[in-house]
Amino acid sequence: PPAGPSPLLRAYLELQLDRRPAAILAARARPAPITSADLAAPNTGDPAWIASQAAVFGRAVTLGDYPELRAALSLLPAAEAVQAHQFVLRKLAEPPDPRRPRAEPDQPSLDPAHVLGLPDLVGLIDAAPAEPSAETLALLAPLVELSLRQGHALDALVARWLRGTRWLGGAVPARRHAAGRILLAAQQPQAVEPFLPLPGLACGAPSPDDLKLLVETYEALYRADGKGSALEAAWSLNLVLLARSDLEPEPRHVATVRAVDLAARLKEARGQAWLEATFTAEPERGMSVLAAVGRSAAAARLELAKEPEQRLRTLRLQHEVVEALLAHHPQRADAWRPTLDLLAQNWLAEADYSAALSQGAGEVGGWRYDRYGNLYFPQETRRDPRQPDPIEPAELLEQVPGDAWRARVDPSLRARFLAAAARLALKGYDEDVAMAWIEQTAALDPAGAHDLAESFVTRWAQSHDPNSQQRQRNPYISMWGFQQRLAGIPLTRSKQEQNLRELAEWAKKLRALPIEPVDQTLLAQAFMRAHSQAEVYRLDALERVFGGVDELAPATLAELVQTMRTNLGGVWRDPKVQDAKQTQRKDKEIQAQVLAGYAQATQLLERGLASAPDDWQLLLALATVRHDHNVYLRYDVASSTDFTAARKAAFADFAAAAAAYARAAPALAEDERSVAVYQRWLYASLGASDLELVRAQHTPDPKQPPAIRAALEALDPDLREWHRERLASDLFTRMGAVDPAVKGAYLRAGFAAIGEHPAAREAKAVLDYYADLVREIQLRARIDGTDRVGHARPFGVFVSIRHTEHIERESGGFGKYLQNQNAQRFAYNYGRPLADYRDKFEEATREALTEQFDVLSVTFSEPDVESRGDPEPGWRVTPYAYVLLQARGPEVDTLPSLSLDLDFIDTSGYVVLPIASPRLPLDARPELGDPRPLEALELTQTLDERQAGEGKLVLEVRAKARGLIPPLEDVLALDPPGFEVGEVSDQQVSAAELDPSGDELAIRSERSWTVLLRGKEGLKRLPRIFEFGAPKLPDATAIYQRYVDADLEQVEPRVDLEAEYGAERTPWGGIVLFVLIVGGLGLGGALWIRRAPAPEAIVRFPLPDPLTPFSALAFLARLRAEVPFDDADAAALERERAELERAHFGPDAQGSSDGLQALVERWAARAAQASPR
Repeated sequence: PPAGPSPLLRAYLELQLDRRPAAILAARARPAPITSADLAAPNTGDPAWIASQAAVFGRAVTLGDYPELRAALSLLPAAEAVQAHQFVLRKLAEPPDPRRPRAEPDQPSLDPAHVLGLPDLVGLIDAAPAEPSAETLALLAPLVELSLRQGHALDALVARWLRGTRWLGGAVPARRHAAGRILLAAQQPQAVEPFLPLPGLACGAPSPDDLKLLVETYEALYRADGKGSALEAAWSLNLVLLARSDLEPEPRHVATVRAVDLAARLKEARGQAWLEATFTAEPERGMSVLAAVGRSAAAARLELAKEPEQRLRTLRLQHEVVEALLAHHPQRADAWRPTLDLLAQNWLAEADYSAALSQGAGEVGGWRYDRYGNLYFPQETRRDPRQPDPIEPAELLEQVPGDAWRARVDPSLRARFLAAAARLALKGYDEDVAMAWIEQTAALDPAGAHDLAESFVTRWAQSHDPNSQQRQRNPYISMWGFQQRLAGIPLTRSKQEQNLRELAEWAKKLRALPIEPVDQTLLAQAFMRAHSQAEVYRLDALERVFGGVDELAPATLAELVQTMRTNLGGVWRDPKVQDAKQTQRKDKEIQAQVLAGYAQATQLLERGLASAPDDWQLLLALATVRHDHNVYLRYDVASSTDFTAARKAAFADFAAAAAAYARAAPALAEDERSVAVYQRWLYASLGASDLELVRAQHTPDPKQPPAIRAALEALDPDLREWHRERLASDLFTRMGAVDPAVKGAYLRAGFAAIGEHPAAREAKAVLDYYADLVREIQLRARIDGTDRVGHARPFGVFVSIRHTEHIERESGGFGKYLQNQNAQRFAYNYGRPLADYRDKFEEATREALTEQFDVLSVTFSEPDVESRGDPEPGWRVTPYAYVLLQARGPEVDTLPSLSLDLDFIDTSGYVVLPIASPRLPLDARPELGDPRPLEALELTQTLDERQAGEGKLVLEVRAKARGLIPPLEDVLALDPPGFEVGEVSDQQVSAAELDPSGDELAIRSERSWTVLLRGKEGLKRLPRIFEFGAPKLPDATAIYQRYVDADLEQVEPRVDLEAEYGAERTPWGGIVLFVLIVGGLGLGGALWIRRAPAPEAIVRFPLPDPLTPFSALAFLARLRAEVPFDDADAAALERERAELERAHFGPDAQGSSDGLQALVERWAARAAQASPR
């Protein structure tokens, strides 16, 4: 066996070579280690010596010490030295960090690369231990490209190589040729010419190698700048090369293919003339041309697997050569049939591959939308990266062998060419071209044409699906906003009609083909996909496509109607879909369209059943249509039709469909059997024929699951087990489509219909999980106080969640049910949609109680509430809410059940499980029930004399307590001496918060009253002291306050009054004397006034000076406190004062001072009129 690499070579090859700036600077900063010359005599068996020599080798590469590198290479055998040198070249062309992706050559990058200047390029190649081989020269080209990208000048490198280095350039022709070869490989053809002799020069005729390099150079120049002179030079030199008798076979093959390629690019038809001359004057050369291009096309599939453009180029050359032969020398083409056959198979191989693996028109990756509008990324099948990249179908179609060429291939392959062309056209959604190829295929291969025709229908449906853009988007289109419904063009009625007319024309052509009829199901699917989601199917459109409804197979008609029914239950009645399609339909118009759709569906089925009365699929479709129509009338139209009778008739239709299926099942093949009739029946028993449309508000029919079970029992034993197994398996797999609120009902109904079965063990486990959850969580309602609540006063109900310790620990508590998550900025519901749990419970509670109770409020615990102990070990109670309510009348005797929806993660997403409290008896017959529990009562009484000018004394009473606070007369004895109690304004009791601090859960409530007191008339003496009311409850806390200006201060239970209230008792004699005195004084005063000058007027309310918004507010406040305005003026003054304050001092203050003067003058005038003289 061959010996492996030497230990020294292995050490070299394991090095991580690094010429990044940081590595070079670090190496220069370190002290210079020993060199190869410093080492002892080579000892390749000493690991220490090998490690030292490897370090010298790596340092030499990093620092660009190429003499040291040559010395290190010289320690290896000749072949290993070449291998080590190539290793260096290869590593320096790679990124320094192999874990980072390599940047594109024309893209800027911040990743540091190996530094390579002119001395490095010269030194690296000069370090080669022997004359560089072609492989070594090829490794140097990427380094030249890297150096040029780093900004180094090409001219300096060319000049250096022209002067000559150890192995490149100079006067030696072979080394000059090697330099030119490197520059050409480095994509610098403009720099190659100085290194090569031109034909006719004194140095003699160029060698074949020189000619090849010249041809490649001028061809590269032509491809770079498109100059005709370079093309002419390449063409002429290539002909010279072909004329050389000493040209080896492989280079001659390459030159022949190049000649065909260049001939197609020449002007003035010179290239075409060359091809004609080739086939006419030199048949052998013509055959070699055919063989050469065919060989290139065949080899390209392996050699150019990742370059589809180059493979297409070889096929294009092949096509041009063959067409030239057929056009000018058809008789010679007849003689070369085997060769033409092989060349045609080159195209066929590429066509089959492209049809199978290319990405057709409109087939873009990226995000898509499901039927609910949710964004998702589909799981894509990854192709093996080693597989060839397919050529685009449209480009391959341009190179398809023509009629004359196909006539000269093996007859057994001709149909394959036609079918391949048809598949390519279908891949590009070119229906006209595809149909032309299918029509030709049908004459040779009817079976293959039948498959193509069905593929045609499928592809047509995909390209004319108006809803596909809502499911698929181009990944290069940016998205702004949540749902881009306006991004698509609506499918107008005229566009839909155009689609259906086009489908009808294609269906007519397909029926005319000499093949088996196309599967009607595919046509039906195309019809449905071409139809707008917002439009109901019309009978005339169906007849245009299918040639008459009576000609439809029962299965096709049933599928059409089932799709129609599903749309009637979903998209056709959805206002959002109508808006998205811009139909401008109102709700009534949508309703009319849906009702007409159900009527038309029923009519279609009745026509189908007239000719196939026992077809189970038609009977099933009729049952589902009638059932869903009845549900629509009940829940959406609120029709007065007899829902129960219509529902019973629909279930009878389901039973008839099941009986018809049972009769047909024994004759059905296994792939024709179906459990659809039993599934639809089961779903309909829950409320809708489609499982995903069943909702919690639908009323299930518990009689139907046993009827389904009886229908299954009517099947033959073997068939019964087959159907039960599939129904049992589907019971779990379809749970993902079920509304979370009805999952429990769905599973219970399913097991009632199917019974226990091993295939349903997963579903059974989920149902048991639901049952365990319900057993470990209970909703409890408890009346606050006794159940003798009366009907004239409110009472409260505590609502609590009773649960096991285990379920609280596993679920993380029940705090989320005390939140409205949509009102929170960063709410998260662990995979479930955000929910407003508090609002949902309150809405459900009001709905449950509103018939017999007035629900005054619902007060919730805080989300961080802690659970409390329960008398039963292992159980806890979490306070949830307090419902304040009042019975509507004495006849109420029961508190209905309250419910709370809890959601839990399950194996199919999440489930909503309602828990309900038991009904509670109560007694509302008495007007007033028993007193409610009350403790920690706190009464705050505030005396307000600010309306004393009107003779009013106001007492505000505020109460706080644990428990519901009763009316004022039950908590306060209010009878102040000298006053009578007037109007009492009661703000009613309000439940403020749940208080879990005591041994017993309680509600903290608040209540306030405003009491108007007036001084009594006929008092012997006006009251000078006010006595606050005394609490009636012994443990109540009393606080006494009074207003001092605008401030509050605490006072004693007895306070001095600032004003006088009421009127004293006056005797009649005193009154007469008083009148006489007043009269006399009045007469004397009048006489004095006639003689005395008028005094100056006293202004009681001078206008503020300076006048500012602040002083104006103070002025209006003074007027409000001191002037006895009537109620209307007082309200107007308060309103204008508040507006002034908001305009100048509110959060959005932008007030102007323009109207202040008029405002204060107007109210000063009103105050003067209202004030006593």
